[in-house]
Amino acid sequence: IIAGDRSVLSTAIALGVVFGAHRMLGAIRIHQQDVFSQRVVTYAMRNLLAKAASIDVGHFDDPDWHDRAMRARRDAGWLPAQMAFMSFEMFGSAITVIGMLGLLSTMHPLLGVLLFGSVVLWLVIQRRVTRMLFEHRTLQTPADRERDYMESLLGAHESAKEVRSLGLADHLLERFTRISESGHRRNERVLRAANGLTGVSGL
Repeated sequence: IIAGDRSVLSTAIALGVVFGAHRMLGAIRIHQQDVFSQRVVTYAMRNLLAKAASIDVGHFDDPDWHDRAMRARRDAGWLPAQMAFMSFEMFGSAITVIGMLGLLSTMHPLLGVLLFGSVVLWLVIQRRVTRMLFEHRTLQTPADRERDYMESLLGAHESAKEVRSLGLADHLLERFTRISESGHRRNERVLRAANGLTGVSGL
């Protein structure tokens, strides 16, 4: 009985050490990813600002260029970090899939083929979803730019007094609300379609 108790105790201690190490390594990984993501964001923003500082000034009168510049500024604060994070996640997922593919192939070659086919189908569908979301965000940029302009007129110290003295506050607020609600409805429709495709890829 004493030997059995010692075995249970040693197993419990070993599991505790393993789980503790796993949590510790997970926390360290998150912290290092955060540091790396910040450096990626800084690098991307620096390149964006350098491009804006060296581009021909005539581009500043082009609405299409303004839309592209706004998308770049809007996404530079989070997209590079998200891409860096997803790269780590995709690397881990790829290792898992390769391991599962090898394991299933040793059990039966057909199982490996089925797993490979399901992964390829998932990648194709996810590519379509990503393209659909990107096109939606691109088409939404002019409305986002107008909404940001309303925000600056209503909230900025330099313009708030003039807006109120001219009696434009209610009109601009209504315009802001209408643009925001229209954008939310379009975003919900696109996300419902994306969720449907994602659900099909998961079957």
